[in-house]
Amino acid sequence: MWNFQQLYFAHLTDELYESKIVYRTEKFEDLVRTFCMNPNGIVVNENTNGIVTVNGHSYEGAEKQTENTNFALLVAKHFSEPFKDSNGCGESIARLFQHMLPGGVIVQRFGLNASDPKRKNGEIRCHIGT
Repeated sequence: MWNFQQLYFAHLTDELYESKIVYRTEKFEDLVRTFCMNPNGIVVNENTNGIVTVNGHSYEGAEKQTENTNFALLVAKHFSEPFKDSNGCGESIARLFQHMLPGGVIVQRFGLNASDPKRKNGEIRCHIGT
């Protein structure tokens, strides 16, 4: 989940509660889209099939709202041989990381990726959160 101050997305979320933003990358022509946009939302841990993941929530009552908008980014990928079950492969990778990081989840922080001077050749750096 990505987490931004609400003011950056108010022009979208004031008109449409859950906006879908779609982008095709220039280099690999990957289709990237937002998913599960939560204005004034929070990011929470969830357990999905025994794997700790993150999800976003929005609340109607002002007392539980934040100044943030959070959302996930999904990248469409189509695998060929030997990947007959790409979801199963992804779940296996998630379980491996879960085993290595008991009690934590791997998240990508936009600020870290956008401004890290150690980042090379478009690599994505991850943060381990609990």
